[in-house]
Amino acid sequence: MLTRNPQMRRLTVILPLMLFALLALAGCGPRAGGGDVARAAGASDVVVDLPAIYIDFDAQGMGTIGGMSVSQAGQLIGQSLSDVNLGADTVKTIAQYNIQHIQLINTDQGLAILVNGLRVPSIGWNAEVLANLQEQLAMLGTDLGSVGNLLPLAGNFNTGIVLRFPLAAGREPLPLLDPKAAELAQRTQQAAQDYAAGVGDLPTIKFSVDYTPDGTWTVQGKDAAAWEETLPIGWDGFDLEPEVVQGAAAAGLKTLGISTNPEGINFSLNGKAMPTITWGSGEMTNLIQLLKDSGVIDQLSGGNPQVSGVLDLGEQLLPTIQAADFGMTVNFPAP
Repeated sequence: MLTRNPQMRRLTVILPLMLFALLALAGCGPRAGGGDVARAAGASDVVVDLPAIYIDFDAQGMGTIGGMSVSQAGQLIGQSLSDVNLGADTVKTIAQYNIQHIQLINTDQGLAILVNGLRVPSIGWNAEVLANLQEQLAMLGTDLGSVGNLLPLAGNFNTGIVLRFPLAAGREPLPLLDPKAAELAQRTQQAAQDYAAGVGDLPTIKFSVDYTPDGTWTVQGKDAAAWEETLPIGWDGFDLEPEVVQGAAAAGLKTLGISTNPEGINFSLNGKAMPTITWGSGEMTNLIQLLKDSGVIDQLSGGNPQVSGVLDLGEQLLPTIQAADFGMTVNFPAP
């Protein structure tokens, strides 16, 4: 439960920011989008714009910040942080797939995730979405403590974490921001625009799912058995445990919405917009490119060319998928 004392609420917001700032100074460096929020902020805005914290992993998988172990860095700010150790085998696998760095960058538009300097599907938000998230989590009884107080300020808190891994033999270091990133994003956006212009009316799929207290469901009044007769794919697999449905209803969850547009996958709770999964700036194209370049698909498929063909087909279908107007609303029964 959030404290009602204004002074205590200020402290629960300010102290974590100060501690994070001290930790950033222990092992910091440049990041994608550094300084953007500070430059765009008004004179009266609350802004925290910091360099990224770099966590470097050695061949044994041990993480350090500014040459210190993570626990030592925690002592610097008076916090108990456990050492981060991925293990030698994990780091070896990461190096094998040539994953050199992963960035988690918090911005005014969301949490950007970059792998080898390419942005992959990330989390998008704005001030309204963050306020909605705080409200809905509180309604569902989720106690986030001081993190809950920070949610409305997340858009003003611009910093990040960069995880760096050892290079495999013969690999060249990759930049934090791939120079081809802008070109790939533009190509993806242009492909979506060309597709939309070519088909006229975009593909549209919209429906509502109505759950009952026993966990079964209907769409347009037809239950799983009726849909099975039309399209036999095991529709009863979408049934939920009665406890799940009844628990959701008791917590005040009335509707869950999922929709897509050219910018990403949108979610809503009780009609209130939640954070999105972004794909409008080439994120899916980048993800496919990373899967191809890393060799992970060949490793998992044993070099089967048909699997690579599926990736190529997926990339060709991206404009169709991203342009489609998809919407699903899940309705829960009243408690």
